[in-house]
Amino acid sequence: MPTIEIDGRTYELVERHRPRDENDSRIYKGFNTFVRIGPAPVVEANLTAHKRLANAGFPVAHILRDGTVGDERFFIEESLGERILRLEFADEVKAHGEITADSFDSFVGIIRQYLEAQAKLPAPNGSHDFFERMHVARLCDELPELSSAIEEKAEQHFKAISAFPFVVSHGDLSPNNMLSKGVIDLEDSLSAPFGYDAVSALTTCEWFPEDVEFEFPITPYHFTQSQRAQYLSMCDEVATGNNLPSVSANLDHLDFFRAVWLTEGMAEWPKTKRYRHERFIREYLRP
Repeated sequence: MPTIEIDGRTYELVERHRPRDENDSRIYKGFNTFVRIGPAPVVEANLTAHKRLANAGFPVAHILRDGTVGDERFFIEESLGERILRLEFADEVKAHGEITADSFDSFVGIIRQYLEAQAKLPAPNGSHDFFERMHVARLCDELPELSSAIEEKAEQHFKAISAFPFVVSHGDLSPNNMLSKGVIDLEDSLSAPFGYDAVSALTTCEWFPEDVEFEFPITPYHFTQSQRAQYLSMCDEVATGNNLPSVSANLDHLDFFRAVWLTEGMAEWPKTKRYRHERFIREYLRP
């Protein structure tokens, strides 16, 4: 496995299942620490965003050190846990049929802290940038015969959630980017309506069903109906406490944009692309 050495310590590369981009940073794991390293502008932007979130009270890792290696920038952050929650959840579902109460409560607690901080950190309001970062136009390019329908649905859903303020958003929040003590992987941060991250953390698992053949191994898990209800109740409690609209009442509108983000850009994995396209058309473009 590829490694790097910083300050006399060796770190092992963390494999990530996402489309490759030469401008992406890379993540390496050490003893109770992680290193994020890559192109200087990219890592510097990640570091700035990370510090801002930490100062605002988001459940993110403490930065231990940052510096340069050749032409690349890096920063070292503390570990927030040994395993991502996706793997913990998958093991528990396999062993017990559902996510345990302790693990679910920990997940809800992290999201609550995240949403409370997020509600108090406004961001620039701009539908154009949000649509671009959600890859609406890219999905239209992939499905040109349905581009008008996608654009129309996107406008309808965005209008429905326009009462939410724009806030600093993770952009890819799910148990895949969470550990027992907080949230990781902030490089996709963007400005988005409040509630988008909350819904992403709930619905992402639905795009990795156990009975579908993917090009990569998956670790499927699911939330029970009771857990979904408890989770959405918590989201609504935070929203109401900050004078914001109900998240649960806007679940379908917010989830549309998560579905677009998860559907587009699967060209590297043809089976996954076909499944995602077919599912999106079937479930999100209905009249």
